[in-house]
Amino acid sequence: ANELIHRFIRVISDGGNYLMGVGPDAQGVITPEAQERLKAIGAWLQINGEAVYGTRRGDFQRNRANDNIVYTQSKDGSTAYAHILSWPEGQLQIDCPPPVATEAEVALLGHEDPLAWSFENGRLIVELAGVSPPNEYASALRLPLVSSQ
Repeated sequence: ANELIHRFIRVISDGGNYLMGVGPDAQGVITPEAQERLKAIGAWLQINGEAVYGTRRGDFQRNRANDNIVYTQSKDGSTAYAHILSWPEGQLQIDCPPPVATEAEVALLGHEDPLAWSFENGRLIVELAGVSPPNEYASALRLPLVSSQ
């Protein structure tokens, strides 16, 4: 499930579609292994669907400064979603971050409270001390962007 979810996130963050090719056997039954993986993907989407459905590849997606972070963006361009593929200890440091609005409330999908954050030396620093990832496979941050108007 971890590998499938990470592949799925990477494909959608590059603007693609991901077809998993899961089908029933000769008796019309989906194998227990496939069911388990599909349920894990469904549970991940319950928490992070906002960062997938109705999004597109972020205009800043070519930023590969962070190996374990890829982005999607809302269709109206007002919000970026940073998909965290490997949970950091204490704080997340994003090099070359998207242009987050100064007064923005940064949120971890599936976590109730907004997160403390700052800009330091061109990096976006998000405090995660005491925060547990809402899902074991990957997490997504909601980052309101600077308005281009």
